[in-house]
Amino acid sequence: MLINSGGICPSQPTKQMERSINPQSTRSPTKTAEKDLRSMDDMMRRLLLGCGASAETLHTYNEKCNSFKDRKHAYLTGVCDVTNGSLPPGTVFLSGWGVGEVDRTIFITRTPCTERLDAAILKVVSQKPYEMSAENWQHLCSLPFGSVMFASPADANEKSLPQSINNSDLDGDRFFCLWEPALLAQLQLGIGIGLQTDDGNGNGGSNVDADTAEEIPGESETMIGMGDDEEEDESGSMFKDVEKVISHCGKGRNAQVEIVHDGGKRDWVDQNLVRDQMPHLLADYALQKNLSEEKGWKWIKEFIYDAEITEVRSHRFRGASCQVSVLYDGDPSFTWINARSVDVDILAKYVESKGISLQRQEWKFLAKSIEKEKKQWLKTVQERVRDIKHLSDHNRFLTKLHGLHAKYAKENSVRHADSISLGRAYKGALDVCKHGGRVSIPQHLRDVVAGKKGMSFTQFLKDT
Repeated sequence: MLINSGGICPSQPTKQMERSINPQSTRSPTKTAEKDLRSMDDMMRRLLLGCGASAETLHTYNEKCNSFKDRKHAYLTGVCDVTNGSLPPGTVFLSGWGVGEVDRTIFITRTPCTERLDAAILKVVSQKPYEMSAENWQHLCSLPFGSVMFASPADANEKSLPQSINNSDLDGDRFFCLWEPALLAQLQLGIGIGLQTDDGNGNGGSNVDADTAEEIPGESETMIGMGDDEEEDESGSMFKDVEKVISHCGKGRNAQVEIVHDGGKRDWVDQNLVRDQMPHLLADYALQKNLSEEKGWKWIKEFIYDAEITEVRSHRFRGASCQVSVLYDGDPSFTWINARSVDVDILAKYVESKGISLQRQEWKFLAKSIEKEKKQWLKTVQERVRDIKHLSDHNRFLTKLHGLHAKYAKENSVRHADSISLGRAYKGALDVCKHGGRVSIPQHLRDVVAGKKGMSFTQFLKDT
């Protein structure tokens, strides 16, 4: 195992900052260390503005935070509660930050942070909790500045605090913590204290004033990615309100399908046009009619199996074959497939939920697959990350999403529906290179991501 300077906690910058915030410190931060201080990056500033900070207050703080004296934020390593659950649920403890004061709070998030739900304002434990032993409290108070300790949830089945903050974990993640009074007061008015809940539009439902939430663009507005003088192409307009495909006729270039619009209107259109514009509807129809083996329809199998399986509902045996009923991402109906074609982790989760023993003869294939996966996980990751073309395409994909999110957030704030969608796609795309899978993005933004040159990012995008 290699340990580099970036993985040491507390880090050198954190040690220097402790000299500034600890009143008992006999040493001051070095001038060299202060020269290395940087202002907050653009992404963090956009998030703070979207969470309620005023541009003027944020600018003032960002100008002066390059000195240890005025710096009121830090990146701290997240750790679990080491006191056997003595910290009150929903709180945190900042090591070396100071104790004895009451009612202290911090703004906390983890990068990349792209929307208000990625952040929270949490209460900081500054006095010994009633249920904590004096020995444990003394231990916490002796720790150096550099870590944020998260309380455990009251119920083991609840989502943990780190998970609730930008889906984080405690394997070395560093959290942005801010306690600047003027900004904290504004942020507290914007998102309140405690974890936020999603109202469906990416806004914190419990802490956000409904009157301030920005509206999702309606169909009457100009479509994103088009100039004021551009109009939607005819084929896009044709498929705007299509509900389903109900029949087909012809073969090859003459193949057509009958589509039903919202309101009942029917049209016969070119099958390839539907395949290009709305492949998921055509796939639904083909599965219902068992057309996946027919000439001209075999692409359906590739389309479906490229989609991610999100759920296994049940299983059955047909002779020596085990079949499972699965739900694909973007497909409203369950499909029966061979169990051996399902990802091992998804199938293992289903078997565990049903209490099925892997020692049973019919499930021993899964037990063998699990053992094989355990031995080959590193090889799988290596194969992904050594594919130069894949890495290059993925890097372009990330760069595009990052730039678009920055643009939309700057123009409309991080609270806008499209900013939220692009931000979530960007965060999801960070894991795609290593772990595989695809990210979701609204249909009207797909062409924006592809750009005028028509870059193909379909390998990273889920079908919608």
